[in-house]
Amino acid sequence: MPEYFSDEQAKIRENKIIELLGKKILESELMTRLHNVSFLGTLNLEIGSPIFFSRYEHCISVAYLTWIYCKNLNLPSDTKLVVILLALIHDVGHPPFSHSTMVYLQRRAHYKKTERSALTEGKIKRVLQPGYESFPNELKKYSLDELSNLIYRISYSKKELNSFCPIITELFDTPFCPDTFDGINRAWFAINKPIALYRLQKHKVLPLTPMDPETLVNFVSSTGNPLQFSSRYTISSDNLIYQFHKLTRVLYNEIIYSSWQTSAMVMFSVAIDIAYKGISHFPFSNIDDNRLLKRINKNVESKTLYDQIFNEKYFDSLSLSEPELYKLAKESYNISESSRSAKEIERIIAEKLFLKPEYVYCYVFYPLVWDYKNIHIEEIGDNLQNPKEKTYKIKYDRSEGEYSKNFQFEVFYRRSF
Repeated sequence: MPEYFSDEQAKIRENKIIELLGKKILESELMTRLHNVSFLGTLNLEIGSPIFFSRYEHCISVAYLTWIYCKNLNLPSDTKLVVILLALIHDVGHPPFSHSTMVYLQRRAHYKKTERSALTEGKIKRVLQPGYESFPNELKKYSLDELSNLIYRISYSKKELNSFCPIITELFDTPFCPDTFDGINRAWFAINKPIALYRLQKHKVLPLTPMDPETLVNFVSSTGNPLQFSSRYTISSDNLIYQFHKLTRVLYNEIIYSSWQTSAMVMFSVAIDIAYKGISHFPFSNIDDNRLLKRINKNVESKTLYDQIFNEKYFDSLSLSEPELYKLAKESYNISESSRSAKEIERIIAEKLFLKPEYVYCYVFYPLVWDYKNIHIEEIGDNLQNPKEKTYKIKYDRSEGEYSKNFQFEVFYRRSF
């Protein structure tokens, strides 16, 4: 398993993408920027993980796994290349520190999950243009504008993706795909180290073992049908998908949405807010981790706040420390769900606790739904190639991996530093 995350294997995956698409696209401004966008964001620093993964490495790996997926499904060469290209650039719009900055963007910069500004058609064209002339002829049958438009449409519309290639409609709309296989296991490999485990154990996070993403991709595509597999054994909780799903749920429920990590992300958002105070637009898609930190460190207040995260001096939770005040805040927010309402609540809480308003933060989010009960593995018949085996299909509830309709509300604050 560790071999998958080794530098040698990473180079093999990169060379395969160069063989398929040429080298120049990897040298485009939007792709090279991802070298300095951390995969784990502040979590990487906070848990003391010695391993640094970038969004660039993740994108290369997702494209490589997608190549395996498409090869197993025997897709036509031109279709396969378009899908691999989409997989390669799927994160070019990621902000610095990846998801750690999303709290800031969604709340302070009014960036909504429903907006498509993370991967616009213009950005797709910008990342494709430098490498277009080096693309294989199967891709150059489209003009640059046509190719950019095609990738944009199939990346955001399941209907468009279905009309482009019905057999891969589920590829980008399932928790069992190259993106999540690489992402979940990459995160677990980075944090599941002795130097980090003491913090995970301190917060009662269950250590689990990463799984090989290539094995998982082959498992869900080797029969030539997406999310179908063959086995001579009765399906049990030892099934690869069940194991992967358990890994995913623990990561999301016990780390990403844990109180200590959420508080750290909120503090990070406040630090960014202070550092970029007075700037109307945060250019998240044009800067990387280093430039963001340089800005934070220029301001004494934002630097102090950022440093506090790694000393484990987190913001306090109003729901735990001041339940009556929290109840008032939540009731007020329910009346009017808007950023103005949240800012007004922050001002009121600050006055009652004698704090600076910028040290009070209404954190509102819609968590992903990762429910173990949503996964079903259904026997659909005999394996015609091997009579000793049965064929199974993985089925999942549509809420799986999607944002919940029920938001969660918390107020974080800090009395002093």
